[in-house]
Amino acid sequence: MKTLFVDTSYWVARSNRRDQWHQNARALGLQFSDASLLTSELVLVEYSTISVLLGLKCAGGWLLLLKKFWKILRFK
Repeated sequence: MKTLFVDTSYWVARSNRRDQWHQNARALGLQFSDASLLTSELVLVEYSTISVLLGLKCAGGWLLLLKKFWKILRFK
């Protein structure tokens, strides 16, 4: 199984239909549907902040998606 690091830009594009990269992010999600997604706590915080600023209603729902892949880098 592949592991891919996903940054804030992926999460924003994936969850925001109005984002110019939304279709690309969806396509990548399908292309790598068997991959394990890796992200960091910093990315989670950044995405949460941006989703509130953009008024995205899916901010809570995306955590359910993360649980499916749940590999988070923790910085100490």
